[in-house]
Amino acid sequence: MLLRRLGLLLLVLPCTAALGSAGRNQQHLQMLSHYDGTVPAPAPLVHTDTYNPLFSTADHARTWSPNYPSPYSYERVEAKLAPACQWRKRPDGLYKKIDNCDNDQLFDVSVELTIKYAIIVPPKTGGVKAIGDSPAEDSPPPFVNSVTDGEGAPLPWNLFREDKQWYLHYKFSPPVEARAYYTVRIDFQLQQVMQGDEGENKYRASWLSEWNAPVKEMHITWAFPKGFAVDEFHVEPRNAAGEGEGGAEGEIRAISSVCCGQESKSEDEMERCTSDQDLGAEWANQEGQCQDKVVVVSTALTIPESEEEYGAADDGVQSTGLYEIKFKPGLVENKNPAGVREDKVQWWVWLLVLIVAFPCIGAILYTLAAYGPDNFFYAGWLDSCWADRRPDSSEDMGYMGAKSN
Repeated sequence: MLLRRLGLLLLVLPCTAALGSAGRNQQHLQMLSHYDGTVPAPAPLVHTDTYNPLFSTADHARTWSPNYPSPYSYERVEAKLAPACQWRKRPDGLYKKIDNCDNDQLFDVSVELTIKYAIIVPPKTGGVKAIGDSPAEDSPPPFVNSVTDGEGAPLPWNLFREDKQWYLHYKFSPPVEARAYYTVRIDFQLQQVMQGDEGENKYRASWLSEWNAPVKEMHITWAFPKGFAVDEFHVEPRNAAGEGEGGAEGEIRAISSVCCGQESKSEDEMERCTSDQDLGAEWANQEGQCQDKVVVVSTALTIPESEEEYGAADDGVQSTGLYEIKFKPGLVENKNPAGVREDKVQWWVWLLVLIVAFPCIGAILYTLAAYGPDNFFYAGWLDSCWADRRPDSSEDMGYMGAKSN
């Protein structure tokens, strides 16, 4: 009997070890795929119990420590946006870039995107960035002019579509093997993304809110055509003072300014800039010192100084939501652009809400009419919610507020 049990044990042990090994491999692969192919070092022995969502799923959560930051972050992001001419398709199927056209032909948006990585836990071999919407499988793809490093050397890249968006994957050349900064510059053009009519146009850059790590600061500029008079414009996110500077808790500092000059540049390189709304409105309307010049709306998203000193290592400005600019009058007539993904609620969702909400609204109106506004929040709701527990005595009724002496 003892020999039989020992034999059975020898048969079971290898199977158990194999299953345990397979489970560990699957968990390890999940962690690899969660954060850009980078596995962080083991958590330190001395740490707090706060969960850091940057490292793995909640099932296998690691713990947070000031000495245990994200493997990398985006130190600075700069996006220069401007309406652009549509490229012309040639008979051979290729496209020819058009630099000059009338304002009513500016259906596209050109983008110069500069990303400065801060690589904290090397190595890092490349990155992936969403660069535009793709609402349908036949949506027009972006024209990628160039992808280079900070010195202008070209980087290998490829464009792909996933989850109704266009993504650009690029490789660092060479891979970064040490703690360092690394800059990537992407020059591309989005097709059919200007939306609206002659009364008002808008452009929404939802891809600017999608990042794989904390963004420490972001600067976005929108350049109007030279000499174009803007009667009114609105930018999202709106101006905010930021936490510790008079704003709400957790609020990011957001400041929009109006600049002008002979050509579009970064805010600190323009001829003049102002954050005064009245003066900015005059300049945007081609008045005063900005007549017949390029007007640029510059939006800076930064972490408040108090948060920089006392905040966590994973603080960032990427949570402020999508960037959008609206302006009157419009440049183009294009109410349903092919390159814009509309976040519309499906009709069946509205039907479900109506089915659920109609009885509730009817009950509220009936209770209000039956008991009057004075007793609405007392007798009416109590009678409807506690009808089966309604007391019989006058004393109890007086306590319930449904009868007064």
